Amino acid sequence: MLQNELVADYFTRLIMRVMPKSYIQAMAEVTVVRQFLKNFGGDRVRFLAAGQHTPGDRPGQRPHDYRWPYGPVVIISPFNFPLEIPALQLLGALYMGNRPTMKSATTVSIVIEQFIRLLQACGLPMTDVDLIHAGGKVVHELLKRTVDIVRMVQFTGSSTVAEELAVMLRGKIRVEDAGFDWKILGPDFNPGYLNYVADQCDQDTNAATGQKCSKTSILFVHDNWWNGGLIERIKERAARRNIGDLTNGAILTETNQRILDHIAELLKLRGLSMQKAVPVGEGGMAALLGADIKKASALANASAQGEVCTVANDNDPTQVVISGHIGAIERAIAAAKDHGIKRGILLPVSAPFHCSLMAPAAEAMEEALAEATILPPVVPVFANVSAAPVSDVNEIRDLLVQQVTGTVRWRESVAHMAESGVEQFVEFGGKVLTGMVGRIAPDAETVSLVSPADIEAFLKSL
Repeated sequence: MLQNELVADYFTRLIMRVMPKSYIQAMAEVTVVRQFLKNFGGDRVRFLAAGQHTPGDRPGQRPHDYRWPYGPVVIISPFNFPLEIPALQLLGALYMGNRPTMKSATTVSIVIEQFIRLLQACGLPMTDVDLIHAGGKVVHELLKRTVDIVRMVQFTGSSTVAEELAVMLRGKIRVEDAGFDWKILGPDFNPGYLNYVADQCDQDTNAATGQKCSKTSILFVHDNWWNGGLIERIKERAARRNIGDLTNGAILTETNQRILDHIAELLKLRGLSMQKAVPVGEGGMAALLGADIKKASALANASAQGEVCTVANDNDPTQVVISGHIGAIERAIAAAKDHGIKRGILLPVSAPFHCSLMAPAAEAMEEALAEATILPPVVPVFANVSAAPVSDVNEIRDLLVQQVTGTVRWRESVAHMAESGVEQFVEFGGKVLTGMVGRIAPDAETVSLVSPADIEAFLKSL
């Protein structure tokens, strides 16, 4: 069936859907599998299972060796070759009479699933192979429970995981070990090999976006190759790669759930640290209605009287929130009208956020963020503590710490975004911020998305 151009094209494009490979790279996997089937199709399987006999040391003696299947086996294949590696390993196991359970990387398992369906369409009994779609933790637990049943595991992947499995399975594992992550080019420079070496370096570094076992992590180059123009030629080849034809692409090293769990841990740490910084009842916050930043700042300064009282949120031209010691906040509420402010409302909060009293929480966040991985944003992000766009990772890290004690400059942030050309503001989960945006940038379009239906309708309108 893989000889059929439509079938081969289908699997080629399927590989490209789940793995950043060019058409030529993906087709190479299909070609290898097709050739394997051709070489070992039909009666040729007997040669794979051939035993051997050895002459003895006296007349009439001849030892015979026979190959017997293991029986229940498990095949665990990686993501970087969605078809070639699992298909060849699966076919080999079936050829030898084993009963395999196939587990491919979850991000690319659709490819081997479709290949198994193809085998079944060609006559493979549906009971001869099982396909499991599950993450590493689940499969690890399943293997742990069936360690006395599974006879052998074929594993291609991380050496760390392989070592753990080898211990758990008591050695009943075969590990595919290949690839070299570094290269050394000595003094024997030959201009005739320049393009070949440059091509090989580029392929081993960038093929499949570098997600392959032989990815080059470091290249040692003798002066002869350096001065001969090798680096320039490698640069030229790297520059040709782009996301459009999938010769380059993004690398996701963590699952969405793990990313969300990590964010949740940081947010939990932030909340607990803030609560711990000031005992309940010693701090407070108040919303000042009919106040601009100038009036609110004057009121906060007058009400402090040796305690902390400062602007926490500059929400819009008519609303500001102050934060600090509860005594100072109560004094500010009482004196609000004397400063030309309509009224002050004590907010039901557990701590005085966004003021200097949160300094211990800022220190805890600084320590936690130092260990966190932060990637550059796809587009500039406006930080509400600086009211300016930011893209630098180190600056983002610093601003996240400053934001714990700093003023939320929402009014300035929205105004700056509008001045920068932002014409539409979309609020998820409520209708509070859109009202503020309307008072800050009246010419901007505002949209509130509260329900899933709102989101679907909005997406259709884009």
